[in-house]
Amino acid sequence: MAFFDEDLDYDLRSKSSMWFALDPAQRSTLQARHRLKSVQHHAIAHSYKIEFPSHARDVSSSKRKKKIQKQIFLLQDTIRWGIGHYSSKRLDHLFIQQLAAFIEPASQGIYRREPVRILGSPDIPPSPEKVPTEMVQYFVTLRDKMSSKKSIAHIESAFYAHLHLARIHPFQDGNGRTARALQDIILDSKGLPPPIIAQGERIDYFDHLTSAILAYKDRKASDSKELSKGERNFYNYMGGKLNESLNTVLGL
Repeated sequence: MAFFDEDLDYDLRSKSSMWFALDPAQRSTLQARHRLKSVQHHAIAHSYKIEFPSHARDVSSSKRKKKIQKQIFLLQDTIRWGIGHYSSKRLDHLFIQQLAAFIEPASQGIYRREPVRILGSPDIPPSPEKVPTEMVQYFVTLRDKMSSKKSIAHIESAFYAHLHLARIHPFQDGNGRTARALQDIILDSKGLPPPIIAQGERIDYFDHLTSAILAYKDRKASDSKELSKGERNFYNYMGGKLNESLNTVLGL
C-alpha cells in the first residue's frame, strides 16, 4: 500500500534520487555540508523542545539554558551512537533498548512493567504484558519493509518505525524522542536528511500522531488491509517535512 499522496510520493522519489546522484565531491562541498548539518541540528533540537515546551520557553536563566543544551547534546550523541551501530539486520530489542537508555537513562532501556497514559491523549498504549509481543511484530514488519532496495521503501520504513514505536510506547519515558531518533537513524542509513518538526508545530504534530494511532487501531479492529485516512495524513505530514529538508540540502 502506498503511504503518500501521489504528488508527494513523486517529490520524495525524485529529490532523494537527485541527492543520491550528486557525486561525493558535490555532496561534501562546504555549502552542502553546512546545509545538511544545519538540518540535522535543528531536527535534534526541536525533537527535545517539542517534548518539553516549558523548558524551551523559559530560557531566562543561564542554568535552564545549560540544561536544555545538555539534553540536546545528549540526543545528538545518542543519534551519533545509533548511526554508528545501526544496520537493518541489527534492528532488534537490544538496539532499541540501548537507544532508549541513552535518551532516558532512568528507564535503563527496560520495557515498561506498568500501564501508562499519555497526557492529553485519548489513546491508551498496550498493556505491559503485550509490549514484548507487539515489539516482536514491530521488528518483523520493519525488516520486511526494509528488504526492498527502493529509497521510498526506506522512507516509509522510517516513518512506520516512528509511528508504531510511539503507538506501542514500550518504555516508561522517552518514547517520543526514541521514536524520532530511530526514524532519523534509518533515514541517515540511506544518506537522507531528517525531517524537522519545529517546536511551534508540536500541537499539529501530536494531533497527526494521535489520529494515526487511533485510526490504526480502528483499522485493525475491522481487519482492514487498506491504510486509514489518519495513518495516511501522518505519513503525508512527515513526508512533507522530509521534502522540506531535501529542498534545504539540495539548495532548492
